Amino acid sequence: MAVRTRLTPFARLLFFLLVFVPLAYFGAAYYNNEDPMAKIKGWFPQMTGGSAAKSSGNSQASCAENLEALKRENYQLKQDLLKKTEELRILQGASGGNSGPQKWGK
Repeated sequence: MAVRTRLTPFARLLFFLLVFVPLAYFGAAYYNNEDPMAKIKGWFPQMTGGSAAKSSGNSQASCAENLEALKRENYQLKQDLLKKTEELRILQGASGGNSGPQKWGK
């Protein structure tokens, strides 16, 4: 006697969706004149192999340029901070050296 496997309605739904959703996606992509496999491979660029190796050299050059730009910006911001700190020190000295909070109206 054969053993019959019983499934719950939810499990049947999951099996149906597991088959139907990819078929619907591929059908809609073909209907819109797109390549569904290329779109899926585009979601995972590390799996394409060749294109990742080509862009690796470009990304390293771009990364080096980006690093240099960030270093220049950091240096400029530090110089601005030093200027502003010096201006603040001069302004505090000109106000009579009272570095505490001022009480207005008293």
